[in-house]
Amino acid sequence: MKKRIFSILLLCCMVLTLLPTTAFAAGELPDVKLSVPTTFDKTVDLTGQNKELKITDSKTYLIKGSADPNWYFQYRIKIDGKGKNITPHIFLDGVRLQAPKDGPAIELYGGSACLYFIGNDSELIGAENFAALQKNKTDGYLRVLVQTGTKLTCEGGRYGAGIGGSKVGIKNFSQGHGMNLHFGSLATDIYGGEISATSSRSAGAGIGSGDQDGLNEREDAHHIEISGGT
Repeated sequence: MKKRIFSILLLCCMVLTLLPTTAFAAGELPDVKLSVPTTFDKTVDLTGQNKELKITDSKTYLIKGSADPNWYFQYRIKIDGKGKNITPHIFLDGVRLQAPKDGPAIELYGGSACLYFIGNDSELIGAENFAALQKNKTDGYLRVLVQTGTKLTCEGGRYGAGIGGSKVGIKNFSQGHGMNLHFGSLATDIYGGEISATSSRSAGAGIGSGDQDGLNEREDAHHIEISGGT
């Protein structure tokens, strides 16, 4: 009888090893908001912003650009969760960002973030060596959702990815990999918009890592998930 029970338990263990496993521990991947809020904790009009916009909390933001198609915000939006476990929900409507000469247009530096591009089309352009939309470090997660009917265009600078990492060895941005990137949501169909992500001229990925030249050990991009949209 004991041998039979042991055999059953062993069989159960073998079956469990065949089941698919999740790549993320419970609670790590932030939940997205399944609809656009009617109110926000903070609203920012970039036309009235004359310096870098830094986000250091987990509040819900609405960030608006200009109706002028030739107007670009010339400073970085930096989501700075260094040393803190933040997950802001940031809704961006018609933002056109031209990165400064030493960085990405939008940068996630520590923590996690959910970015929702809604309303008018948005465009992000990274400086040379940098991604347009950049996630530094290997910790945390970046979720990007684009509303149906809206387009997000991301053009990384030479050696940087469109979305993901920068060239390895650039100042404090020495993270060439792009990992833990998530696009769209299976739970709703309102985020079925379009993302165009390219690296300018050479080396970087459209979505993934920046230039890895000179690395003795590769830092490959992984944990990239697309769940809807184009």
